[in-house]
Amino acid sequence: MKIDGKIEKPISIRLGANHNIIMEDEDSKKEFPLTPGAIISGEHYGFILIVDHNGKQREVVYSTQCRINAIEMRDGVLRIFEEGKKLPWNFTKHGKLEHSIFNEFTDEFKSKFDGFIENEEPFTGEPTLLNPIHIKIAKTPQESVILKDEIVKEDYPLHPGAVLIGNPHYGFILTIDNGQEQKEVVYPTQNRLYYAGIEGSIYDDIKVMEDGKYHPWLFESNGNLKQESSYNPHSNVDRKFIAEHYGLSETEVEKFLVMQKKA
Repeated sequence: MKIDGKIEKPISIRLGANHNIIMEDEDSKKEFPLTPGAIISGEHYGFILIVDHNGKQREVVYSTQCRINAIEMRDGVLRIFEEGKKLPWNFTKHGKLEHSIFNEFTDEFKSKFDGFIENEEPFTGEPTLLNPIHIKIAKTPQESVILKDEIVKEDYPLHPGAVLIGNPHYGFILTIDNGQEQKEVVYPTQNRLYYAGIEGSIYDDIKVMEDGKYHPWLFESNGNLKQESSYNPHSNVDRKFIAEHYGLSETEVEKFLVMQKKA
């Protein structure tokens, strides 16, 4: 069994010089300070960090595999707890991710599935964030870029995009700027990225390509997700990549592809 992250009734958290709160929602009609924090009841999956950034409001959306059961700020670190996880998510007071808990399940949680997670986990590949690329989608497509960071040394126009070389990049973060506010969405990936950009017209779909996968991530020019990256079960190239990357036999490749289809 593969447990995917999801966003259902997400918790909104506001971080800033004057705001460090869990925001009200349809279940809770009042705000709660992050210190001392709060125990979260109900079925809340995923969370939204709202941070003041360069005079604009930035939203970053994270999915979670399990329901959120507690949130607190301690010693300047924002901690978000999921049921069935060993440790909490850790963020700085400015909203920078320091520790993701994807697939960090407790042994007790795993035991509920009779070892099924343990048996299948090696075949699924763990989506992760490692040197993620940052893509800014501007209101004017001509201004959309792959943002520079510690590894990418300069902004690259998203049209026609760039082949990604050097240190491996796993995962990407879309910053969608409509001119008034910014929203960020985080997408972990199973495999390293090798291209991001727009082919053809500047108004065509944005492509983000993973090594070994026939089908790329596709986004509309405004950042709306159209298609997740996936393997093509009929592609000999994809099947060879899976076999070599995960060390699988032909029979195990078939099982892998079935599992990916169900995910």
